[in-house]
Parts: sequence; structure tokens; C-alpha cells
Amino acid sequence: LSFTIFLSDPATYAGGELIVQDRIEERGFKLNAGDALLYPSDTLHRVAPVTAGARFAVVGWVTSHIRDARQREILFDLDQAFATEQARGGDRAQLDRLACTRSNLLRMWAD
Repeated sequence: LSFTIFLSDPATYAGGELIVQDRIEERGFKLNAGDALLYPSDTLHRVAPVTAGARFAVVGWVTSHIRDARQREILFDLDQAFATEQARGGDRAQLDRLACTRSNLLRMWAD
């Protein structure tokens, strides 16, 4: 995933929209200072020219140690089951098994 954190107040510059193209259309974003936009890194994107003022932003990328989306989904579901069982004051042995299984899957799947 890619992210852009907008640092400049949009009233202080003209242009400079982050243009993200999805399968349907291009969408322009000019968010408030401190707001962030998260989007798939393989999405075509660009910044429109700044015609007045200055636009400052922080850009970066987020990666997972688990590359396979299906494996991440399994871990997410396991985390949800653990949290639900824990909130219910569930059986400690069952919680320990869930935690052990999650740890083992992380070790198997992590890069």
C-alpha cells in the first residue's frame, strides 16, 4: 500500500491534487493538513502541477511480512476469534491454543 499525508493547508496552494485512477475514473484529492490517503501501490497515480503556493506531503509505503492476501485473511480471522473469545472471558486453554496457532502460522508464512 502507498500513503500520502498532506502537510499543507489546501487554501495555501493552487493545484497539486493527488490524482488516483481506479478502474472507473480518475479522482483528485486535496485533503486538509494532517489527513492521509491510503491506496494500492499498483494504482496509477500522479500529482497535478502546483500553480501557486507550495504543497508539502509525506509519501510512503506499507508492506506486510505476510505476502499472501489469503494468509493475511486467515490470520485476521484468527485474531478476531481470539478477541471475541477473550472478551467473553473464554477458556484459558482455548485462548492459549489460538495464540499458539497464530504464532506458528506467522513463523511459517512470514518473510
